[in-house]
Amino acid sequence: AKEGNSSGSGHPLPDTAVLQMVSMGKLRVRFSPFMDPGMARFVGSCVSVDPQLRPTAAEVLYYLQVAMRQF
Repeated sequence: AKEGNSSGSGHPLPDTAVLQMVSMGKLRVRFSPFMDPGMARFVGSCVSVDPQLRPTAAEVLYYLQVAMRQF
């Protein structure tokens, strides 16, 4: 979330700066160490800078349906 995105001065970065850093691959999503590793990989692929590495909507739906059955 935004709380971890600071400019070094302790102030949050503007949304435009966050978007620019993400698009340039300079800022990445961090996951909780308690998150299931498979889910972390999948969610990581969903936010990949490279669109070719992102799953399709159908793949997301399938993955989430399978994951929901495990709970």
